[in-house]
Amino acid sequence: MLKRVLGAVVAVAVAFILAGTALAEKICVKYGQCPLDLSSFDCRDATRSSFIGQVCYDADQTFMVVLLRDIYYPYCAIDEATVEAFLTAPSMGRFYNENIRSPLGGGYGPFDCRVRPMP
Repeated sequence: MLKRVLGAVVAVAVAFILAGTALAEKICVKYGQCPLDLSSFDCRDATRSSFIGQVCYDADQTFMVVLLRDIYYPYCAIDEATVEAFLTAPSMGRFYNENIRSPLGGGYGPFDCRVRPMP
């Protein structure tokens, strides 16, 4: 009896692992889509930053989403070179604040989806 139960548990675990590779993470994006399927995005955890949790980029659509604390923010028409510079910057937070985000006093940043078409 125990062998059958363990066999069933192992079979279910393997099925979940295999299915997990085919399932895409879905998120909600501020100012945008909910849910947004990340299956076409290259997502990287930002382990070097206390402020930035994850960066996901879809090069075909030049569309990036950034997890800041617990909210995903969208960035439109952002080129691959800027994303790569962001990911490899000595300080991701400083690069984000200086080159990507909207100004603190108001207005829109260079990749703000509120004034650029969102894919």
